[in-house]
Amino acid sequence: MSYPRGSEWRKWDLHVHSPESAFANEYEGATLDEKWEKFLDCLEQLEDISVIGVTDYFSIDGYIKAQAFKDTGRLANIDFLVPNVEFRLDHSTRTGTAINIHVLFHPSIVGLVKDVLFPGLKFSYRNNEFNCTRESLIRLGRVYTDNSGLEEHAAFEEGANQFKVSVDHLKDVLAKNTDFSGKYMIGVPNSNRDGNSGLREENLRALREELYRLAHCIFSSNPRDKCYFLGNGPDSKDEIIRNYGALKPCIHGSDAHSLDKVCAPDEDRFTWIKADPSFEGLKQILFEPEDRVCIQKDSPALDFPKAHFSSIRACGDIFDDEKPCFQDCSIPLNHNLVTLIGGRGTGKSLLLDVMHRTFYQPSSNIKSHERLSRIGSPEFDIVLTKSDGEENPFSHRDGPNTFEYLHVRQGEVKEVAENKKELGEAIKKLLGFIQNESRWSVSKGVVALNRDQHELQEWFEEKDSEGDLINSEEYQKNKKNSLQGLKDTITTEETKEKISSFSSNSSQIGKLKKAKKDAVSLRDDLKTSQLKLNQKIDLLNGKGVPVDIRIEQVDFAAIKSQLEAYEIAVAEKIESLGAANANISEELLARGIKGDISGLLDKVSEYQQGIEECDSVLEDIATSKARLKSVCQDRVALAEDIVLSIEEERASFEKKYAEIAAGNPDATDDHKEIIQELLKNIEIKGELLFDKEKFWEGLNDFFDGRKIRREALTEVFPIHDADDYFSLILNAPMVQVQDDKLMCLTDFVLNTELFLKRDIYGFYNYLYSEDSRNKYLQVVPSIKYFGKEPHQLSVGQRGTFYVCLKLATSAFLTPFVFDQPEDDLDNAFIVEELEPIFRKIKKHRQVIIVTHNANLVVNSDAEQIIIASNDDEEISYKSGSLECPEIRKEVCRILEGGETAFKKRERRYELR
Repeated sequence: MSYPRGSEWRKWDLHVHSPESAFANEYEGATLDEKWEKFLDCLEQLEDISVIGVTDYFSIDGYIKAQAFKDTGRLANIDFLVPNVEFRLDHSTRTGTAINIHVLFHPSIVGLVKDVLFPGLKFSYRNNEFNCTRESLIRLGRVYTDNSGLEEHAAFEEGANQFKVSVDHLKDVLAKNTDFSGKYMIGVPNSNRDGNSGLREENLRALREELYRLAHCIFSSNPRDKCYFLGNGPDSKDEIIRNYGALKPCIHGSDAHSLDKVCAPDEDRFTWIKADPSFEGLKQILFEPEDRVCIQKDSPALDFPKAHFSSIRACGDIFDDEKPCFQDCSIPLNHNLVTLIGGRGTGKSLLLDVMHRTFYQPSSNIKSHERLSRIGSPEFDIVLTKSDGEENPFSHRDGPNTFEYLHVRQGEVKEVAENKKELGEAIKKLLGFIQNESRWSVSKGVVALNRDQHELQEWFEEKDSEGDLINSEEYQKNKKNSLQGLKDTITTEETKEKISSFSSNSSQIGKLKKAKKDAVSLRDDLKTSQLKLNQKIDLLNGKGVPVDIRIEQVDFAAIKSQLEAYEIAVAEKIESLGAANANISEELLARGIKGDISGLLDKVSEYQQGIEECDSVLEDIATSKARLKSVCQDRVALAEDIVLSIEEERASFEKKYAEIAAGNPDATDDHKEIIQELLKNIEIKGELLFDKEKFWEGLNDFFDGRKIRREALTEVFPIHDADDYFSLILNAPMVQVQDDKLMCLTDFVLNTELFLKRDIYGFYNYLYSEDSRNKYLQVVPSIKYFGKEPHQLSVGQRGTFYVCLKLATSAFLTPFVFDQPEDDLDNAFIVEELEPIFRKIKKHRQVIIVTHNANLVVNSDAEQIIIASNDDEEISYKSGSLECPEIRKEVCRILEGGETAFKKRERRYELR
């Protein structure tokens, strides 16, 4: 193929007069040959003109001569020359200037133009009939000047100046010979000077309209003309088609008659056509008058810069264990719409599979990934060209590579659409759903409360060697009374007062020692905390955040100093009380009290220390009970946060979807319009789903099945829906026990024998933690498409919804790859929605599809068609444009309805 990348924007100048032109010929040179040489030199200096319309009045000789030069190696920088014959009609503008009309011909019928068209056009003068051949025009010039010896060139110029063409006559000659059919394009200038706009008189209105109907295109660079003839002005598309037979593209040229004007139109209003440089390429502006031609200074390709895959090279075995293989091939890729077609087994999808594996690792839980996971190590290189033109090569053998683009695998849409849960998760992902901060806070709170309650519960359940609960009030009070009794038995009336003082001092010494120990612990904690906090501050200061403020480091020196003073004071007090007890011991000895005074005081000290320990444990019991009660109260508050976070999550779906539907505030109007078009029939909200059976299935594990059965338990816990669940975790008085008494959840758990207390931590975790809660309570997206719930939609309709959302939520500037959309989508959507979607989004992002659908290829106006072939398990590819005759033939051969699709496209903007 001459142009394997397909249709691309190229600069065309379809109105360049040759040195052969009869009128206003200002080309430099003393002779015609010299003029041609300078003309050719000028053309060869051009660097960015692809096509030139070689123009002559009533003649095609200039084109023939220019093409002859090109055939011998001149004009190598110009891709294509097209003959443009300019006629003057037998009607004038109100200023008396003859109306001009252009006919551009397919180069293959140049002989037909000379031999049939020119002889067939007639003009009468002085009862003589003249035709449009060069010889006849020379004769007309000599007759008109009454000078039979007039030089040939001057006679031709005068004859051409007098010769006028009838519109009806021109139409008749072109229509009579079917060899002209489809091989010419008529362009009508729209200027006031020598164009159709000069016919302003009311009696010429019918002629003006007839010329517009006759025209295939309008020669005008006026933006208002472009809007008008495309139906974007005061008259609608339907009115333009009804009045003039079709929408009309506008083209423009330099109208050069001198070297300085060659391909230099006024105001840099260049004509850009997105097509192969050929007559078939030129005809594309008739079928796509809005999208295939543009008049502006710079290439329209620069209007929407975008990252795109610009080339692929494939070679070698695709799978390690079986055929087929890639024939060594390089495929340049168009940056707009690329379509891959081919018969069954030709390898069109395999190319996209290898591309997918180059960038993504397939997950094992999706069935259609089986083929992807078997792909071996073929040579496969793909080049990404960024929006600024920088090229980034990627290799399959280095994959998966780090570039994210939108790739919809073959069968992916159906897999997601068939499974409601998977569709919901996919929608969450597409919406960019992220848990709000309150949910993270709630999750952390659940963990902290469960940990606290678990630690408290374990502490209360500690036992001694006899199996008694040592951290109960009864146990500690009994132990304290026993120690007090022991102390009383060794105390006499004679020693009572001193023993009491000794005991009091010992009690204070015990408290002081504990205080000293706590102070030392606090000092160590401060040291550790200071180190950790300062490490975090250092990290924060070093993050490179562009602010001038730095966080000062933490210094607990003042508190440490206070603690040191506190420890010294405590030590001094302990020493003082110790001295007082030593004095008591000496006084008892001095009184001559019989017995082992030293042993007596040691025992008193021992018993008193035990009593102090009991008091300390009793204080801990009171504190722990208060903390346990506080945990329960905190759990109620936490439950309120859970309910609030769930409601926020539910509302966030609608909010997030509304943000997407509105479009990014910084997005272009085109982008916003595309998003609104994609989402126009979609509604998304959040929905709360409570699975009662799964809830009971899990809850049943925490109760003693020997004491209560599931049926009875459901009466105790009447949980039927999400509201009942919320009431339960909010500790509403709803747990029903004996005699229809209602008890809050906390009291029930702590007091009933039905509950397996050893698993209280797991029970609360089951009710409150997000991981457990998600098993029976979920917030899911509630969707409607065309007002219908998912269960009312076909799989194809659900797939359509999914694709629309996928396109609307992905970045516009990355490529979009879709493997066989027609397999999973409704045909009505493909024809009515997907075609226009592709036509719009391809301007803003590269689209690559594999398809069997002729409408997606032809009526989406694909810029490039890649055709896959399989010859004895060796896969190869060739590519080109829709306007390439060979490609068109293959499209019609491979795709059912291909010819019909072409006809539909070619008549889309015409009167039927």
